[in-house]
Amino acid sequence: MPYTINFLPEAANHPITKGMKDFDLVTEQYWVLSDEYIDVLATTTQKVRAWDPWNREVTSPAVWTRNWGKGKIFICTPGHNLKIVQDPNVKALIERGLLWASR
Repeated sequence: MPYTINFLPEAANHPITKGMKDFDLVTEQYWVLSDEYIDVLATTTQKVRAWDPWNREVTSPAVWTRNWGKGKIFICTPGHNLKIVQDPNVKALIERGLLWASR
C-alpha cells in the first residue's frame, strides 16, 4: 500500500524529527487508536478504497512519544519488514527515537 508519513509542523524542532520532510512508503499501513497522553510527531492518512467499510479518510498517528513517570516511550509504526527498516527515513526515525528515549 503506498502512503505518506506527514510530519506535524509543531514537531519541526523535536529531536526525533528535526529537519525531516514528509516521505512516501509502500508497505503495510497501520491505523492506530490514540489518546490524549501521546505527543504526535507524524501522521498517516488511510485512503478510502472500494472494498473498505468506511467512507471517509482516516488520519492516525504514525510516530509519537509519551512520557511515563521518569520513562520515555517512542513509537514508530513504519517498519513492517527489513526493507522498510532500511529506508533512510525510517532508519533515521528509529535511531533518533531510540536515542531520545534512552536519555
